[in-house]
Amino acid sequence: MEPFPGRLRDERLQVQQLVTLADAQQQIDAWREEYHTACPHSFLGHLTPKEYQEIGQGKTIAEAA
Repeated sequence: MEPFPGRLRDERLQVQQLVTLADAQQQIDAWREEYHTACPHSFLGHLTPKEYQEIGQGKTIAEAA
């Protein structure tokens, strides 16, 4: 399992200045969406988590996109 909390902290929380709790929640939601849909993971065969999930449900990568 990738160190999800560490990546979140390093890539979003320490880079962005967070003013309010709502701002922090918005930043975390945006990062989580990007992490799961746009970032391939080596342990998933260089697929994004969303692609990997879609293939597990019997869809091809083209159908998942």
